[in-house]
Amino acid sequence: PERVVIDTVEQTTAYICDTHGEAGMFATLFMGVLDPADGTLTYVNGGHEPPAVIRAGSPPAPLKATGLAVGAMPDSPYRTASVVLQVGDCLVFYTDGLTDAESEGGERFGKERLFGLVAAGRTTARGRVDEVVTSLKAHLGNASPADDVTLLIVRRKP
Repeated sequence: PERVVIDTVEQTTAYICDTHGEAGMFATLFMGVLDPADGTLTYVNGGHEPPAVIRAGSPPAPLKATGLAVGAMPDSPYRTASVVLQVGDCLVFYTDGLTDAESEGGERFGKERLFGLVAAGRTTARGRVDEVVTSLKAHLGNASPADDVTLLIVRRKP
């Protein structure tokens, strides 16, 4: 999986640089391959908000960047990293539009709230997404998020 992940990210970088280089475009990216048999996630984080592993009894473990945003530099080096998801672990992917969403009073939703909701959830991954969305809507009140809001939760089942 390491070669597949690296090749995909390098090809994406080459495409963005070749096609949009003069415009100075780039994109953050998280690319991973999950082995459902043993829970190993092999990934590259190209400057994206760090997804986090939520494990019972442990603080959130962010999956830090392993390279620059794709398209930022044509020959930017990328490296893979890996993490093993244990049974019951949740992996939380999100954009900063979620964590930066402000209430009418200017309070940010925040990573701490997001991770706390996921950790406290007693449901499926889909149920946890629903709980976060409900909490975000209550937090926003009549306000609207200033940026896109994306959330994905993966949970390793027994």
